[in-house]
Amino acid sequence: MDIKTWIFYGPIIPGHNDSEGEMAAIVGLAKRTKSSILYDRLNLKPLMRIRLKGVLTPDGLRAVGEVDFTKIYYRLEALCRERGVKARYAF
Repeated sequence: MDIKTWIFYGPIIPGHNDSEGEMAAIVGLAKRTKSSILYDRLNLKPLMRIRLKGVLTPDGLRAVGEVDFTKIYYRLEALCRERGVKARYAF
């Protein structure tokens, strides 16, 4: 009997956890465990902005709101295709 598993990769925060190395590690883990990947971006709602002020600089908070996440998703999905790992947007 197979048990289907998945890895949640999110929130993806540009400049913090979206590097090629980070993605390769997550995809590698998914490959080894035969898991699929569900991914989601950082959604900066007002309360989240307040909570992240101590972690992200004001410029970083602004930058996240201006990031084209489709480029990040494309890189992740391309890496998953190369390694035979299923991936899809979580929400």
